Amino acid sequence: MLLRSGLLIVALLMGQHALAAELDQQINQIYDRFVTAYQTLDASPLMTQYRDDACMMGVSEKDGFFTGKDEIEIAYQRWFDRIKAREGAIDIRFRVISRQTQQQRVTDAGFYLIRYSPDNEHHQAATEFAGKFIMNFQHDQDASWQISIDSASRVKAELFHQAVAQEGLYFAAPFTIMAATPNQP
Repeated sequence: MLLRSGLLIVALLMGQHALAAELDQQINQIYDRFVTAYQTLDASPLMTQYRDDACMMGVSEKDGFFTGKDEIEIAYQRWFDRIKAREGAIDIRFRVISRQTQQQRVTDAGFYLIRYSPDNEHHQAATEFAGKFIMNFQHDQDASWQISIDSASRVKAELFHQAVAQEGLYFAAPFTIMAATPNQP
């Protein structure tokens, strides 16, 4: 009887671990979609990740909160369009350091690192800036996870680099160091 109870407990724990791993994978895929949106400078695919009533805190000191998918998409696309107008490119990396799960909600905390690369004609170096974020996901009726709250603020890049990986959580490698290219006449 004791052996049977022990096996049942082990089976339950293994089942919980498998469910946690599946949840981690589902949430982590959302970060991959952010990376793609930043690389392509297209906000529209991100909008499937946000709830209709989502709220996003603007990172700029000039911005307040953006409420609803339409406002959030406009905010992202306005920024992406400024990058396009300069013929530049951006990329983003995330490092999730904490994930809390409660029934139909998941809250992630972590750091992001963004690299802006100007067009080659300007002979300027790429620049990086970092921030911290808290993102709240909600499980909807269609069994997908969507962002309900998205908040971020700037921090020193060292904090991104000092973050420690946590098992199962999204944790991207930093950008590679770019080699200097000699000036050519």
